[in-house]
Amino acid sequence: MDKEKKVGSYEELLRKSWAKAVAAKRREILDFHNRQISFLQHERAIHLAVTLFFGGSCLFLGWVVLISVSIYFPILFLIMLITTTFYVAHYYNLENCCQRWQKLSTELEKELIWKK
Repeated sequence: MDKEKKVGSYEELLRKSWAKAVAAKRREILDFHNRQISFLQHERAIHLAVTLFFGGSCLFLGWVVLISVSIYFPILFLIMLITTTFYVAHYYNLENCCQRWQKLSTELEKELIWKK
């Protein structure tokens, strides 16, 4: 199962549980969801650091390719460029998921407060 399907099924389960739950249980559901956001933000921070490292390494290798005559540096640069591209795409997905979950948390919090 790919990540987008897992995220979608989690959000669907969260909304169904929220709709069925009584007020006291809704606070527990919201607390659980906020913990999941915290875990996701931690993962996002780690991936940001890795992405920046790979991006910096890619820039450095690009500079080395320009000044060197070795055939190995362009190959290494290409590998790093492809890897960095995938890291940026993965980080983009993490960022979007985190923002979507934060928006969902805000909606649930508003509903919990205003429906009391």
